[in-house]
Amino acid sequence: QWYQRRVAVGWPDMLKLSLSSALTTVMLDGCDSIVIFLAVFQEVATVTTLYIFLQISYVIGAMGSGMACATTIIVGEDLGDGGGMRVKHSIALSVFNGCIVSFIIGVLVSTFRYEIASLFIKDPRTIVMFEESCVFYVLYIPFKIISAILSNGCLTATGKQRFSTIFSFLAYYFFALPLAAVFFFVFSLQAKGGVLFYLVGSIFFTVACGIKLYKMDFIVQTADVADRLRRTTSQQLNLLAMKKEKSTD
Repeated sequence: QWYQRRVAVGWPDMLKLSLSSALTTVMLDGCDSIVIFLAVFQEVATVTTLYIFLQISYVIGAMGSGMACATTIIVGEDLGDGGGMRVKHSIALSVFNGCIVSFIIGVLVSTFRYEIASLFIKDPRTIVMFEESCVFYVLYIPFKIISAILSNGCLTATGKQRFSTIFSFLAYYFFALPLAAVFFFVFSLQAKGGVLFYLVGSIFFTVACGIKLYKMDFIVQTADVADRLRRTTSQQLNLLAMKKEKSTD
């Protein structure tokens, strides 16, 4: 019974964190299905090319998620220790690491774009379309990784993960999705239109998360974390006291 009460104390906060993170992931993954759906109305090579880019994005996304997890831990520790300036330093360091990793991946993708496309398909039209769209995709890589660091890493660590959900919806569905329809059906950009959709959405998402973090007062954030820790510790001590009383009786 003591264990059940202890779980119930932290359940609302855990639920809000889980739902916000899950909704952000679902909305970002949903963009893939929407882009492929729009690409179906183009030539077949467009769908195949975007499929290749999506496979690469899954690998890059996994790297971004790993870096975001590390950022969450580091920023969370800094907040818990009361180091407001250290939080800014940790965020800047995480973004710098993201830039370095993005640069390396971008160079590799750009250099071996023909070989990468040939691994998936031998159709000359698809390979040419992949190579032509690769310029925009290389520009998209740093924004994909850095946005993951800022949203899933920094904002989650500071307890502002709900803004990631709001920003991702506005960036991809409200802002970039109408542009994707224009790229596909007005300018007939084929696979370039799909890649530009991701590029525009990720830029908006990254900038929004960056502005939100820039405007944060991390001194206040560390005070809030300390207050939450005191309240949580007090609740746990009360539960322990109740358990001892029952065991004594």
